[in-house]
Amino acid sequence: MSRLPSVRVWSALVALLFGVSAFAQKIALSQARLCEQSERVVVAKVVARESYRVPEEGAFLPVRSKVELKVERVVHGPSTPTLTLDVPGGTLDGERFFTPEGPSLKVGTRWLLFLDSRAASGRPSGGGLRLLEFLRVDAARELPPAATLQVAWSEHCAVPSSQPALEVLPPALRDLYRSP
Repeated sequence: MSRLPSVRVWSALVALLFGVSAFAQKIALSQARLCEQSERVVVAKVVARESYRVPEEGAFLPVRSKVELKVERVVHGPSTPTLTLDVPGGTLDGERFFTPEGPSLKVGTRWLLFLDSRAASGRPSGGGLRLLEFLRVDAARELPPAATLQVAWSEHCAVPSSQPALEVLPPALRDLYRSP
């Protein structure tokens, strides 16, 4: 059985072939596009992560992970107690594979996630969720009530802007990822 290349080899290969930004699932969006495309915005904590080998020959990354999250606050969209994301990267047989600009969705970490269910083609992705943007939230931080976050999101999206989305978040959302 052949051993998979190391993290450094994969990272260098992908950066050379595709550039760092092509390696990441994260999409840099304007405030207006983030508001338009985010079907769900939640604060969630990672409760489980399981990595698996991608069966397709020549896959972009040979390892992916199923990440289960417990939803702590619904900012926008449908309310469910948990979410599952299928993300590139993970650790198998002691080897770590990752996207340099992607989130390290480790068990116990908390995130503000902007999600949609459309594939890159714009068509529904079969029920799976696509990660549009993400911000790590301090796990020890007391979360404001869901209603406060929902009002902040509504006000944020009321006046569309072409500025980078994460730079113009309202304080109630922006303060989630700042140190207390």
